[in-house]
Formats: sequence, structure tokens, C-alpha cells
Amino acid sequence: MLWLFVFVLAWIPFVRGDGQQPIMNSVPHRVPTIYNGSSVDPQQSCPGYMATSVKEIPGIGFSATLELNGPACNAYGTDIDKLSLTVEYQNVRRIAISITPKRLTRENESYYDLPEDAVLKGYMEPEGGKENSEFVVDWSNDPSFWFNVRRKDNGDVLFSTQGFKLVFENQFFEFKTHLPSGHHVFGLGENLGDFRIKPDTVRTLYNADVPDLVGGNLYGTHPMYLEQRFGTPAQSHGVYLRNAHAQEVLVGATYLTWRGLGGSIELYVFAGPQPRDVIQQYEEVIGYPGLQPYWSLGFHQCRWGYSSVDDLKTVARKYRESDIPLETLWSDIDYMDRRRDFTYDKEKYPLADFRSFVDDLHAKGQHYVPIVDAAIYAPQSEDEDYPPFRRGIHSDVFVKNPDGSPFVGKVWPGPAVFPDFLAFNTPGWWLGELHRFHSDIRYDGIWLDMNEVSSFCTGRDCGISDAVVEDSAPNGVFSNGTIARVPHPNARNLDHPPYVINNTVAPGELGSRTMPPSSIHAGGIAEYDWHNLYGFQEAKTTFVALSQEIHPGKRPFIISRSTFAGSGKFTGHWGGDNWSSWDYLRYSITQGLSFSMFGMPFFGTDTCGFKGDADKELCNRWAQLNAFFSFYRTPNDIGPASQEFYEWPSVAEAAQKAMEIRYWLFPYLYTLLYTSHEHGDTFLRALSWDFPDEERLSGMETQFMVGPALMVAPVLTPGATSVDVTFPYAEWYDWYTQMNVNATDEVQTFDAPLGHIPLFIRGGSVLALQEPGYTVAESRNGAWELLVALDEEGDASGDLYIDDGESMNPFSYSYTAFYVCHGGVHSDFRGSLTNINELKAITILGMPSKPKELRFNEEVLPDSMYKYNDTSSVLNVKFTDHRTQGKNWLDNLELEWTL
Repeated sequence: MLWLFVFVLAWIPFVRGDGQQPIMNSVPHRVPTIYNGSSVDPQQSCPGYMATSVKEIPGIGFSATLELNGPACNAYGTDIDKLSLTVEYQNVRRIAISITPKRLTRENESYYDLPEDAVLKGYMEPEGGKENSEFVVDWSNDPSFWFNVRRKDNGDVLFSTQGFKLVFENQFFEFKTHLPSGHHVFGLGENLGDFRIKPDTVRTLYNADVPDLVGGNLYGTHPMYLEQRFGTPAQSHGVYLRNAHAQEVLVGATYLTWRGLGGSIELYVFAGPQPRDVIQQYEEVIGYPGLQPYWSLGFHQCRWGYSSVDDLKTVARKYRESDIPLETLWSDIDYMDRRRDFTYDKEKYPLADFRSFVDDLHAKGQHYVPIVDAAIYAPQSEDEDYPPFRRGIHSDVFVKNPDGSPFVGKVWPGPAVFPDFLAFNTPGWWLGELHRFHSDIRYDGIWLDMNEVSSFCTGRDCGISDAVVEDSAPNGVFSNGTIARVPHPNARNLDHPPYVINNTVAPGELGSRTMPPSSIHAGGIAEYDWHNLYGFQEAKTTFVALSQEIHPGKRPFIISRSTFAGSGKFTGHWGGDNWSSWDYLRYSITQGLSFSMFGMPFFGTDTCGFKGDADKELCNRWAQLNAFFSFYRTPNDIGPASQEFYEWPSVAEAAQKAMEIRYWLFPYLYTLLYTSHEHGDTFLRALSWDFPDEERLSGMETQFMVGPALMVAPVLTPGATSVDVTFPYAEWYDWYTQMNVNATDEVQTFDAPLGHIPLFIRGGSVLALQEPGYTVAESRNGAWELLVALDEEGDASGDLYIDDGESMNPFSYSYTAFYVCHGGVHSDFRGSLTNINELKAITILGMPSKPKELRFNEEVLPDSMYKYNDTSSVLNVKFTDHRTQGKNWLDNLELEWTL
């Protein structure tokens, strides 16, 4: 029994004085293959394949058998001698290319097949087929099999393996495609660094518990990239590899090499032609993101180190006394009994006091979110009872060793086991634990952490023995000249695969600080084949539990550290354990843009940084920058000084200013989340996505768009009091002065003293605003205003989505399209939600002159209701007679003028 293993545990404390996690033992590292000059180059040693039995599939595409074009090379595994190739023109702008082993059996199917019930895939659609497709696929066997994907209209080659060999082995594959010189490639995450991927960059895709280290593999895997080309016309396309194994991608100057440690090659190419089209087409395959509850847009406060309920009370009180809106308080592992999930510290967080505090938050319209780690404490003796573990053992829900015993690692509570979210009983057990905890503490959402998964030690049952990964090969495995391990046919070396990836945690080791890859999930699926999906499946299971039982019928609020392609359907994400430094302030933008591209619009970084001490200038700038992200939270590590916004008067003032803008913008921000959910649109946007003809904007990571209407240009360097703003070709208005900035110059300098963040409105936009309150609930009761920014033609448009803010399937909702043309503001209203607060004002920017007459819904307005500013060209209309009160003013709104 597991008790016998755990009983002999001897371990040291997990946390040093600075609160960081120690590495519990040493791990021998191997040189990553990609940096090993003596390693085998598959392009030189492998034979490639030849296509045979090529068959057209009417209305779909074609298929073929790929056969080895010579003796097997067995470079990093055992060559698969026959493969199945299928090409599907799935719709007009999407093509799927699948390469799998010809012979799949029950024994090896899990090695190569990624089930659709785990990760969605694309299928043929009615408008699909070769004739309708914007693609043409060419192929040849000269000198071995290769293929091109090109545009039908102009012949532009988007993906080409010509001149390269296909390598497909039981633990390794490689394919290469050409890239144009000076390419503009983005994506391939999760990784921290420059937004535009530079030539000779290696991106490792393998989920890892590691702080936000630049250039290393981080918490999630998103195997897709977007490439922009700035020719005539400017066009973009995307590529997605539906594969969950460990991967490594080398982006060279003129080629891209994609390597994986298992699975099949299931490629999707998206035609775009614009960047946002590519993202939308990608999300059609992985699934559109879920819609977050409205209250999630409020400000969130968290830190590791709130050691009692009294600490939480103090934080809530100080935020209110400082008049800084606080929507949600979070708890890190401090609230737990000895850091064990689904418990509370009976001395520091006594149930009555804890429950009363959370209930009081709810009474004030605020919310509470606790952390839940993936690790479940494994008791050290038979005399110790930890009910979640006992019930889990009874239900057989934990990941196992190859011998069938539960794998025991080591995390915050000590020895720990890990839920197997593939096991039949796990969803019910997980729901039960969440439900019991919710019966005690009425939490509003869940923070999923340490779910890569993380273990503080390395090796099988290291939670018991502090075992170290042995640098020796299992039986049936021999070493080649590169010290890589090469299995015999029909054998896989899971813990020491022949190809050595550049894993940040421990180069060359897949099992460092996580479960051994040879650990077993339900159905005999190896951790090797499932590692990158662990957090994804946990979030999916949690989503079902919250929406069906904990908060039935309501949208779950979940933030997960580990993610995969499609995680946005179930969870939001934060950028992980960043540092309190100016570099990481800038990286917040690159991370935000990347996750917009990955289909996860609800994203934020740790405001002011998680690790290290933030100074007031840095926190001032960060508090204002992150106010324009969808997820706005400030956390803190247990060691550094407190950095709640009220700790510095200047930061408090900066946060108040930024939050006032954010809270006015709630209707706009929520509508962006809705269009992301409904249509696969983006929340944060790179400038080049909205202005794809302007190559000068490519890779810009010092400015960004929030939806189509707003551009943010933050200060990102210490001591700066101004910022150089690059303006895309459009009309732009300063948010604060409401004046046209006359952006005839590509770059202009704007004052940006401490406490001020430059913000600009794009001409041609209509923004629905709502008067803010302290909480989101209060803000939803505020009066409405419309802000119209005219373009050079005098036109504008915008939209507004309203529902109850929490229901999975809202009974009442409305969607309103605003448009300005022919001298008037008009609306097109759809929906059943008619209980709308009054419209208080309409402000129009860029009005060329004072109107001679102004009419609202065909009634002439008196001069006393509007003012025109000749200097700023701004028209302000104020409905002082409350004429819209009690009416659905959204339906057939008309404000017309005669100049």
C-alpha cells in the first residue's frame, strides 16, 4: 500500500527565508541535441519517404502512403517504415495535412493519436473541397517526398518542405519549411522574449514549473505561429501543429525546423489573409474562448503572505479607505492547513471568521478566489487521515507508477500524489472536493496553480526517497555516439528519450521537477504522451464542476498557470512568476499579445512583479499599464515588501486614474470579450494586426491596441517623463484632451509624467461608456454615455453587448451596432434586454463646426443641451431633462445634425 512508501519519508523544509523553492536534489544534465555539435543531423543521415498509392478523394483532397526511401536511419528512435498521408481542403481558407503511422494498434494508438474529446480538431465543412479552396497543394518525390502549400490567386508559397526530408520515428519527427529572408514570425509559446521571433531562435514547447526566464519554455504549450508578409498585397497566414508532445522549433533565417518527441504530424494552414483572420481561423479549430463573468473585469488583489483572515480584512479596508476600487481578493496557500488543498488553517483562518469575511465581501458586491494546487498531500503514516487523499485512493484517481502504485512527488504540503484527470472517477472526486470546500467557504472562482505538473524533486517516488534521475538506460536500450538513447524496435525510452530537448528546468531531462514521463494515466496512457495536457484537462474538469454543480448555470471563473491550445474555452491565464523589473514591465505587452494570438483573451501579468521588491516608480507605471489588460491583478511573493497600491500615495493616485478610465470602459471591454467568445476576435492587438499594410509596425512591443478603438503607449523606462508614440495612418484623438493629435508625423513625443499613461482613440470609433462605481456591480448601475471619434470622412462605428454578466446562456441580452454617417449617430438594436439605464451624454470628437441644428430622435434639441468647442472641435450633448430615463434608448437611436 501507499502508506508503506510514505511512512518512511524523510524530508527537509521546502521554503528558504526568501520564499523560493529549492531544488531538492541534483540532476545530471545532457547537452540539448540542438546545441550539440556532434549530434546526428537527420537531414543528412535519414532517407526521407516516397509517396505511393496516391488517391484523389472527391470533394475532400487526396491521400497517399509514404514509404521509407532507403535504409532506416534510426537517428532518435525507430523509423516508421510506412506512413499515411491525408490532405483535406476543409474549408475555403483552411487546409489540414495529416501524417500518421500506417499501422496503428491498440498498443501504440495512444502514442500517435490525440483524441478529439481531449483537444478539438478541424473537419471538412460544406464549403470545403479543392475547387473552393484558396490553397493549392503541390507534391513531388524528387529526390524524396516533399510538398508545398501555396495561394491559388497569386502563387505565394506559404509552407514548403521542398529540399528537406521528412523524418518520422517512434520517438521523434522532423519537418522543415522555407521562410522568406527577413521574415515576420510570431507565436510558438509559451515563451518570454521578443514578440517578433528573431532568426536563430529556439522555442522549446514543454510545460514547466519555472519562473519567467527569458527564452526558456514556460508553463504552457501553444504550437502555432503567424507569419506576416508585407508585399503587394500584404497578407498573413498561420500554421498550427495539433500535437501535445514535447517539441522544439528552430526559427532560422530562411527556414523553420519543427521537431517533436512523439505523436503524429497534424498540420493546419490558415490563409488569413489578415492577421486577425488567421487568429479567428485558428480558433475555429481549437475552440473559441469562453466568456468570462462581467465582474472579472474588476481589480484583483493577491499575495503570498496574507497569513490570517485579519490580513485579508485589513487589505479590503485599506483599499476602500484609499478609494481604490477592489473587486476581488485572492488567497495563496496561506489559508490552507499545512498547505493542503481543500482545507483551511483553523487557527489563522478559523471557519466562522473566514466564512463571515467572504460573506461580507459578497454583501458589498465583491468576490473571493482561493488557490488550488494540483498536488494532493499523501499522509506519512497510517495514523494520519487526510480525507481528500483517502477518498481519492478509494476512487482510484491518482497517476500511477508503471507497477500500478500511485506516484509520490513532493510539493508544498510534502509528499504528494497527483489527480489523473483521464481516470473515470476523477471528475466526480474532484467535484466532490470542490463542493465540500465551497460548502465551507463560498468562493467565486478557482486559481489553478502548479499544474504543469510541478514536483520539487525528481525521480520515481522522490517524495519518499529524494530519488535522483539516473543517467543510465533501461533494459533494451543502447547508446549511440551522441550519448543519446536509441530504443530497439517496438520499445520507447520514456524517461530518457533519444532526442534531448532544451528544457529550461534541466537541459535534456523531461522528468526534472515533474512526474517521470513513464508515469501512467488511465487507459495506459504514459505521462510522456500527456504531460503538456495536464493543466488543460484539469481546467476543463474544473470548468464542468463549477458550471454544473458549484455555481450551476453561471460562467466559471478560472485562472490556470498551465495551458494548451484551446485552454481559453475553459480558463484565463496569467503570465506566471515575473520579476519586479522594467524589463518584465515591457514583457507584459509581449506576453499579452502572444496570448491574444493563442486564443486566450482573458490574460494579465502580475502587476508590479511577483519576485523582488518593486519601487514606487515601477509600480506606478505598471499599475497604469495593466489597467488595459483584460485580467488586472497585483500579486506578491512571500518575501518582498508589500506592494498593494495604497502603500505609496503616488501609486494610489496613478491607480485611481487608470482605474477610473478602465471602469468607464467596462462596457467596451466586456463587448471585446464577447466578440472574442462569439467570433474569435482579439482583445489586445499588435498594431500591425489592425494596420497590416504598415511594415514599420511589425513586432512593435512598446504600444498596443485594446480592441479596434484604443491605442496605449505606456512609459517603459525608468526616469522617463515623456514617450515617443508611433501613429499608424488614421485619425487619432488624445483621450484626455479629446483633441485630434494631427498625426501627420509617424512619431510624436507626448508628455507622460508619473501617474499619466498616454491613451489615444482611433478615429472612426464609437465607444459606449458607463459611469463607474466602486465595484463592478455599482458600475453596471451607472448612467450611459457615448463617445464618438469621427474619421477623416466623418464616419464612425462601434458595438455594445449587454447581458446579465454571469449566465452561461443568458435569457435576456442585447447587441447594438452604432454607426455614424450622413451627419448622424444611429443604432441597430437586437435582443430582448430592454431595462437600460438612461443615456446621459453624447460626445463627438472631430466635429468640423458647430451644428446649426441638432435633433435627437427627430426632436430638435435646445441650445442649452449642447456645447461646441471651436479649439478642440468637440461637441458635447447632455440630456439634462432625463429624456431617456426608463426607455430603451439603444433601439433606433438617432442624433442628427445640420452644419
